[in-house]
Amino acid sequence: WRVLEVGCGSGQVSAALLGVLGPAGQVTAFDISGAMLAQARAKHLERACYVQADSARLPLAGSWFEAVVLFRVFPHLDDKSACLAEFRRVLRPGGWLILAHPAGREQLNVCHAAMSGEVALDMLPEEPVLRDTLHSAGFKVMSVEDRPERYLVMARRNG
Repeated sequence: WRVLEVGCGSGQVSAALLGVLGPAGQVTAFDISGAMLAQARAKHLERACYVQADSARLPLAGSWFEAVVLFRVFPHLDDKSACLAEFRRVLRPGGWLILAHPAGREQLNVCHAAMSGEVALDMLPEEPVLRDTLHSAGFKVMSVEDRPERYLVMARRNG
């Protein structure tokens, strides 16, 4: 599989993804921050490439990836509709969009609300709103898991 990791940060998830994907898998990791990409590149991961880009304007070919993974990123996207349109564009038909967090929606939203600055406004929407948002962007939600220790949404690109 070819996987796009959105907001790769220091590259920890990239390494984990490569371990799961096996010897033929590839990860394209991108982040808007050049400093974070430098940390990710320093891991010297084989089968990973790095791109500095904005999620709403990806310099990547369409219909290329089997999956787009966002770990601890979705609430922080400024223009979710534009970003989802880009994720749909770069996914192959039937490709997977995966949104994940190491905490449930309620816990994450309480944590963000307690922070200062823009992060205080970065919330995960309630499930019906999220489903509508993803459906409007051309995705079919396959599952939503919202537990105190994990938030996981799996959706597929329609068409």
